Amino acid sequence: MGEDSSSADKRINPRITRNFVIRYRLSRTEQGTSWATSVIKNISQGGCCFATSAPFVIGQALELEVQLPSLTAPIKFFGEVKRCQYMESAQGITGYMVALRFQEIDPDQKKILIDTVDFFFRKQQSR
Repeated sequence: MGEDSSSADKRINPRITRNFVIRYRLSRTEQGTSWATSVIKNISQGGCCFATSAPFVIGQALELEVQLPSLTAPIKFFGEVKRCQYMESAQGITGYMVALRFQEIDPDQKKILIDTVDFFFRKQQSR
């Protein structure tokens, strides 16, 4: 699924294409929500995009855990759903691509995220 130039033009931070594991669920305000797992399609300092089997509502808050390669424990934070698009692969697999803007994140964990994204962005650019 391609991205249109208008959404790419709105980006402030560069995105990297990395397959980091993400766990997500509806925010802590939603009772009885369980964790689901996916792989990030791309990530920046300000947000990420990943596939899900179920749709989310624009503006919905999600709790997230992202496993970065430099850490033994995942970084934890909250994000807001900015886009949720239905998708179907050539193999007939269906799901949703969710774009999320990061919101609540601990300053120390944010620095780790920024450093990781910067490292892989430089590596991606040198290819």
